[in-house]
Amino acid sequence: MRLGGGQLPYAGRGLLLSQPGQTYALRNEVRIWLAGGKSWSKMREMIASGADARGPPLLFRVARGLIRNKVRGGYRLMDLVERHGMLNRLVNYPIGNGISMRVPLWRPENRWDRRDVMRYESDLIACVGSRIRRPSVLIDCGAEIGIFTMSLFARSGMITRVIAIEPNPSCLEVLKANIASLPVQAKVVSGAIGWGTLSSPEQGTLEDALHMVSNAAGKTRVFTIDQLDLSVEEAVVVKLDVEGWEGEAIRGAISTLMSHDFVLTVEANGAVYHRTKLDPCAILKLVPRIRDCKLVIAEAPGTPIDLDRPFLEQFPQMMQRTLNVVVSHWTRMN
Repeated sequence: MRLGGGQLPYAGRGLLLSQPGQTYALRNEVRIWLAGGKSWSKMREMIASGADARGPPLLFRVARGLIRNKVRGGYRLMDLVERHGMLNRLVNYPIGNGISMRVPLWRPENRWDRRDVMRYESDLIACVGSRIRRPSVLIDCGAEIGIFTMSLFARSGMITRVIAIEPNPSCLEVLKANIASLPVQAKVVSGAIGWGTLSSPEQGTLEDALHMVSNAAGKTRVFTIDQLDLSVEEAVVVKLDVEGWEGEAIRGAISTLMSHDFVLTVEANGAVYHRTKLDPCAILKLVPRIRDCKLVIAEAPGTPIDLDRPFLEQFPQMMQRTLNVVVSHWTRMN
């Protein structure tokens, strides 16, 4: 893709950007600037000037549109946008119900435009939201920058308190800012029992693949859900995104699951399975041993799960995409 003087080769392909009505305007704004002989540095100066203070840079949105639509040149444009320092900003996206979410574009894991944020785990958010029967406290384990919490809160009126848990220090400041913006009691917490170390898998470098490794000399505090300050009257929604520590998390939540109505989410992720060799069904079996419950796959709600068969045998698509199992128990309405 040539960025000076002539034209933007993919400007006429109808990019799908944040808002359908923006497509023509954005496409032609870029084309007018570049065809008119405006330099890359001038384009960068215009975008960085604060004209788009509440949103991402213009060329970032163009790059995301190209990437999303699998149009050649998108990743190259994103690389250029990054190398010119245009992603060193925190952007703010309204996501509904009066909620806005801060997204740090400098993190490769969070290079999202508003459309990405609105579509985040939409099947899981809808499935969890439909299973919350009364006001509940949300326990977000592996909260990252808070996108699950913010998305569920924006779409459900049943979350009355939030506890967000995240061991990765590079996420914490943005997570705290997002959680603090919610109009309910909300906090970010870290640990008790034991210590561990964050480790990166050999096959990936993105921080969303970091996982915990037990280590008495580690710097990350580890604790259990049962140690959280929960009222016996509260129902709980527990999201587990703990990169292979799901079994330990469930064993550390036995008292909570026995004494509270709950919705619990467990990831079935091919990369985690490859690293740990733990079958998701072996983890999911722990919950019915604690309490009667219903299980459903958010992305395939009509497909039953046989906990006595290997998960991968039933759902081979797990190796290509993450599946989310939603487990629930409601004493009076199950």
